[in-house]
Amino acid sequence: MSLVLLLLSLVPFAFASWFPAPPAPPGPYIPPQFRECHWNQPPCAAFYSDNYCSADDPITSMVPDCSGKCYKPGTPFNSISVGGILFLGTDCHIFSDTDCQNEIKDSQNIFNEECFSTPKAQSVICYYDC
Repeated sequence: MSLVLLLLSLVPFAFASWFPAPPAPPGPYIPPQFRECHWNQPPCAAFYSDNYCSADDPITSMVPDCSGKCYKPGTPFNSISVGGILFLGTDCHIFSDTDCQNEIKDSQNIFNEECFSTPKAQSVICYYDC
């Protein structure tokens, strides 16, 4: 009897490798305007510590949309690379404060990729295809 119970207790372990593990739960929802993008795959706005968008890696990046929400990279940035796609432009408004109140530069509508010097900027609102 105890041998039967022992064998029955091993059954779940014997078949465990036959069934895949359940998928991992999704991570926290990140709104599109706060998702990072790759600097050379527009639409994208990438933030750099230097003045010429030439640092090896951007501080961070964002995917522009039509929400008009204020994006705060978390640290001041000295240049921004703005990218659009052919006929769908990206327009970024760059601010010196963290609340998108004091505008210091407007990229206008960028259809390719362009770098803008933005000394000590702290926030941005970027629009894409609006």
